[in-house]
Amino acid sequence: MSLQPVYPKELTEAAWKSNVSTAYKMAKGKAGISEALRQCEKAFKSIDWALTDAKMQCKDCMYSPDFDEKKIAALKYHSGVIQKKLVKAIKDVQIAAEKAIQICKGSKLIPKSTTAYLTKVKKEAIDFEETCGGTLVRQISEWYNEVKKRQLKNIGMAAQKLINYATNFETNLNKMLKAVEKENEEKAKISHFTSFRTEHIRGIGTALPFFRKDNDFKPALSFWKTASSDGYNPKESNEIDGKARQMTIEVKKLLQIMKSKQLI
Repeated sequence: MSLQPVYPKELTEAAWKSNVSTAYKMAKGKAGISEALRQCEKAFKSIDWALTDAKMQCKDCMYSPDFDEKKIAALKYHSGVIQKKLVKAIKDVQIAAEKAIQICKGSKLIPKSTTAYLTKVKKEAIDFEETCGGTLVRQISEWYNEVKKRQLKNIGMAAQKLINYATNFETNLNKMLKAVEKENEEKAKISHFTSFRTEHIRGIGTALPFFRKDNDFKPALSFWKTASSDGYNPKESNEIDGKARQMTIEVKKLLQIMKSKQLI
């Protein structure tokens, strides 16, 4: 959901036309209120409000600099487009409304209701300027910060889990292999591997999906997803050593990626 505000009815040309008096029309004032309102509506419709949607813009962000980059882009869009196009158009409405008010005050024929309506238009324009100006800047900043904090917290929890399982993987793997060596029965040997898989292999396998947006993790994600599945279990105990060698190679690759991302 973007931060697009509701456009005030009073700042539409249609509302002005339905409230302007015949006397004002006959006065043919050159305040330019109709044109100002028309341009203001046009400016509002031209804004790409999706760029203020922090949740959508940050959906592929993973690391702190990624979130900061998106926030900076949103704030630059505000200062470079919203401020220069929309806020300027809103200020032009204020100027035109004030000119129209003075025209009304200088005429005994124009009813006070027209002056009152123009005063309302000016007030709405002043309020809307703040809504689209300073208030919107604060909202953009706060929402991007909130999304960053929430998503980094989730990634941080997954990172801690990944660190714990990956850095201790070889130690626990060797413990499993020693336990397998002590067993004589085929079923018992495979049972040790199964227990290791459901705890330590799946530990990595369930943490890695949080890093799927980072392409560097994709090869690891693919392997550990397969290794976590029941299908990776050896059918015979003589397959265990081969799988252990494969996992040792893969966990070393994973640790290198984690190191490059400064996770360890």
